[in-house]
Amino acid sequence: ADRRLLFKGLRKQITLDELLRSQIIDQKTYNDLIEGLISVEEVSKEVKKYLEGTSCIAGVYVESSKDRLSIYQAMKKNMIRPGTAFELLEAQAATGYIIDPIKNLKLNVGEAVKMGVVGSEFKDKLISAERAVTGYREPYSGKNISLFQAMKKGLILKDHGIRLLEAQIATGGIIDPEESHRLPVEMAYTRGLFDEEMNGILTDPSDDTKGFFDPNTEENLTYLQLMERCMIDPETGLALLLLKEKKRERKTSSKSSVRKRRVVIVDPETGKEMSVYEAYRKGLIDQQTYMELAEQECEWEEITISSSDGVVKSMIIDRRSGRQYDIDDAITKGLIDQSALDQYRAGTLSITEFADMLSGNITGTRSRSSSFGSTSSYSSSPAPSIKPPATIWNDPTEETVPVAGILDTDTLEKVSVTEAMHRNLVDNITGQRLLEAQACAGGIIDPNTGEKFSVSDAMNMGLVDKIMVDRINLAQKAFNGFEDPRTKKKMSAAQALKKGWLYYEAGQRFLEVQYLTGGLIEPEVTGRVPLDVAVNKGTLDARTAQKLRDVSGYSKYLTCPKTKLKISYKDAMDRSMIEEGSGLRLLEASSQSSKGLYSPYSVSGSGSASGSRPDSRTGSRSGSRRGSFDATGSGFSTNFSSSSFSSTSYGRRYNAGLQSGLSMDELAQALTSLAMGRNCSSEERIFTTIQPNYSPVA
Repeated sequence: ADRRLLFKGLRKQITLDELLRSQIIDQKTYNDLIEGLISVEEVSKEVKKYLEGTSCIAGVYVESSKDRLSIYQAMKKNMIRPGTAFELLEAQAATGYIIDPIKNLKLNVGEAVKMGVVGSEFKDKLISAERAVTGYREPYSGKNISLFQAMKKGLILKDHGIRLLEAQIATGGIIDPEESHRLPVEMAYTRGLFDEEMNGILTDPSDDTKGFFDPNTEENLTYLQLMERCMIDPETGLALLLLKEKKRERKTSSKSSVRKRRVVIVDPETGKEMSVYEAYRKGLIDQQTYMELAEQECEWEEITISSSDGVVKSMIIDRRSGRQYDIDDAITKGLIDQSALDQYRAGTLSITEFADMLSGNITGTRSRSSSFGSTSSYSSSPAPSIKPPATIWNDPTEETVPVAGILDTDTLEKVSVTEAMHRNLVDNITGQRLLEAQACAGGIIDPNTGEKFSVSDAMNMGLVDKIMVDRINLAQKAFNGFEDPRTKKKMSAAQALKKGWLYYEAGQRFLEVQYLTGGLIEPEVTGRVPLDVAVNKGTLDARTAQKLRDVSGYSKYLTCPKTKLKISYKDAMDRSMIEEGSGLRLLEASSQSSKGLYSPYSVSGSGSASGSRPDSRTGSRSGSRRGSFDATGSGFSTNFSSSSFSSTSYGRRYNAGLQSGLSMDELAQALTSLAMGRNCSSEERIFTTIQPNYSPVA
């Protein structure tokens, strides 16, 4: 076709022949263009949906002040949550451009960061999302592949990919990164950029695939549903999310309809009681224990309230008790400082800990000998100005094993990750990531023998399903090395990531696992390589090293098989038990598991002082308004030691031998009692005793 007959695509110009091949125009339109009967401009307007797409959610419109704001501005003004903002910005990047709704500009991610339309903290992840437009590099062939193809090859998480695909479809169609334009659905099928299974998921969305949040109604929606709630800016034609004024609800009832639960920590040396946060501040429990126990007490969330005069306030509220705290008021009173707020906004401080800081949640103490059932008050010290505890983390210096398998707490049987997937103890995505971690750290592990195998050998032994082989082969290359097709030289995962041969999210996962298990792996080097050595050699850049050391910022891409909460790989290592003798890490799971139902912090062992009987509720008096759990019994402490606080050690010890002091009958009894206790009253108090001595964990 004539060079003048070129159309502007998302990243490059599109030929007339390509539009015909893609069935975006028909043969008559093609002929009319060739003969000059119609112009490129006229056709461009008709097929704009496929060339540029329709408007994504470009910004927000504040109903009370009539202001238009970019997504990032709205986040900075505390009008939308950081997670909501990131999802919307990611959808923008994956549909073509980051939008400046004020100046009506379309920018690539790099330009948007330079112009301050988005913050630099989002840059790396938005560049990854932008690859849904420009294409993902296939690690083996170096070929440019689409978003859907990257999902099929396991380069990106399925739920993440669904969110981006859905945004593309809602704004004009699936993007072909090779040709730089959108496609009709039928042509997307033909080119392998979509299939019937994915179409079924997107046309009949479940709650699991509704990946976008409406800040007005607090509903999870599909991208199309959220777009339908937007308004069109008459000046720019852009879709803006309408932010309505939120009115503060006042409850007339003095009692919450939701059952309250209070967790009390007992110091074994003094017999004093304290709150979970106070125990954490004093270093008696680690962060993982603190988070698990705190989540049994409260369900925190942030809401934004706009008054009639346009003043916007951010509140942290507990959905269970109705407690609420004004963030600005807490800063004024000195309960928190600006640095704590900045950490919370950046995602490095959890909402649970932030809420405890706002509330000044440090209680007074009283003797353990006082009546647990009494309602008498006791003195509470004034809430001081609380600074977040400094996380002390040192680089791991000894090589350790990754999570080797799953401990089925129903049968006390250890099983391979693949067997755990077959039993529905872990979901498929979590199972795949656990197998990837094993592969990139040395091989697929047989938890019965501790031996490691290549992916192909593991498949032959039944440790990996055939369908999973292609998905985890990339992780095996992170251990064996990536071969440069020109020089035939093998590179480490860190080097492949620097050269862009390894997709960012996958590369970051592999490096995190290698780092946590003793150091980076380089194909030409025997043993592990410390971060500082890798930086000095130039195989790792300083920025990536800093990210690896920031263990609190690791992505939570696993689902805990016990609590069903999202956790990082470090969390999984922390929660794993160490099997005596073999030293293997086993992650607990149960088909009966649900949030807070089974926890090693609240189970009575055979030697417990609670005196549990099959017909009693963990030994508490009939009619008692709380369940008391004492974990100081010899049977329990013999087999499970409390979580180690060492920065380079993980997990709790587990004895699978015949000398195990916790029998199946006792475990079943404890679980049954715990389940019964959950229904006994409108308020519970769980007492957890801290072990004074902590066993070192290898």
